Amino acid sequence: MTANLYEERGTGGGRRLRRALPALVAAAFVLLHVFGYPATRFSNDSYRYTREAYEFLGDAPREATRKAVAAYCADTARLVHRNRMLHQLAFRAPGREAEYARRCEQRYANGLEPTDPRYEKIFHTRPGYPLIAAPFVALLGAKAGLTLVALAFATLTGHLVYLLLRALRAPPATAVLGQVLAYVTPLASWGGRPLTEGPTLALLTALLVASVWLLQGRTRRQVLEFPDGGPGAGGRGVRRPALRPPPAPGTAAPGGWPACPRVAWRSRWA
Repeated sequence: MTANLYEERGTGGGRRLRRALPALVAAAFVLLHVFGYPATRFSNDSYRYTREAYEFLGDAPREATRKAVAAYCADTARLVHRNRMLHQLAFRAPGREAEYARRCEQRYANGLEPTDPRYEKIFHTRPGYPLIAAPFVALLGAKAGLTLVALAFATLTGHLVYLLLRALRAPPATAVLGQVLAYVTPLASWGGRPLTEGPTLALLTALLVASVWLLQGRTRRQVLEFPDGGPGAGGRGVRRPALRPPPAPGTAAPGGWPACPRVAWRSRWA
């Protein structure tokens, strides 16, 4: 009896571990990105999302541009400092990051190039990401706020991949492996940067999961339409999907299903 009790406890512990494994994988992904955060580049596109976030926070366009340029120049100066410290000869040279940031702000006082209205319109049609990131930009700063939102969506993408594989009846170990592969691809690496790749990946993966759930729900409904196995099953309770061709009148095959030739048919949703 004691042996059975320990076996049950071990089985319960293993079950809990399997349930927690997707969350542990997601936590490891976030932790790796936290360590790699200093090397994350605040790009030209990040500057434009920052400017829109500040506009959502109530700043005038010119003030929002000034703050976004300051964030871009400060991050670029930090990157220059980091590269200098990693250089085998120049790391002893005096730092000039403050001067670099000042000259950068003077150079881009009117905003980063290109300033073509047609190019700017590309980012004006993407208000969702800066709108969600605006509160975090106000609390954490431009780069940290944008990165936090993008990383959260990238992490959600891996979990959605896990749900997608489980919905396709993959074993739990295979689903976790798919989640790991989603995290180690360049897509997830870009998804954790202050860009829209993370939200886009999450939304596309959510669309795939929803499509699978929708198709599976439709199949279940069609099964329930004939709970006794369909016409000709004799009421024996055999649950078969209602996806078979229409029976030919007057014929019957072994097992109760009417025999009929294979015919091409189209779905009701086609």
